[in-house]
Amino acid sequence: MTLDLAPGSDADIARGIARLFERAVAEPSALTMGELREATVALATAMRASAVQPERAVIMLKEVLRGHGGAGWAPSIAAHRAAEPSCPESLVYGELFTWWVDAYYGERPPELTTPRESAPIVGA
Repeated sequence: MTLDLAPGSDADIARGIARLFERAVAEPSALTMGELREATVALATAMRASAVQPERAVIMLKEVLRGHGGAGWAPSIAAHRAAEPSCPESLVYGELFTWWVDAYYGERPPELTTPRESAPIVGA
């Protein structure tokens, strides 16, 4: 599958998310997680503004992250729910996916979304 991102900024944001995801997995500092949240919100907002359907937007997000993480890891909320501290990719992805949904659907302002107020997302 190839990503159908708008040339320029959307593709740059997607590459930035992949780099920030790897940094957050290696060292999940408040600064790195904040930068990852900003990039995630920016891409979700851009996709919504471009009328990308929600299902397609989630697939595109997963495609951005595929291959960025430990061997055998793939983006999945199911993995986040069962994750142990030994799988930081799943823990970071769980936070990232919550930010993504909040930004795409506009359920609350992104600046009010913090990692620990995230509720489980069913069916993702």
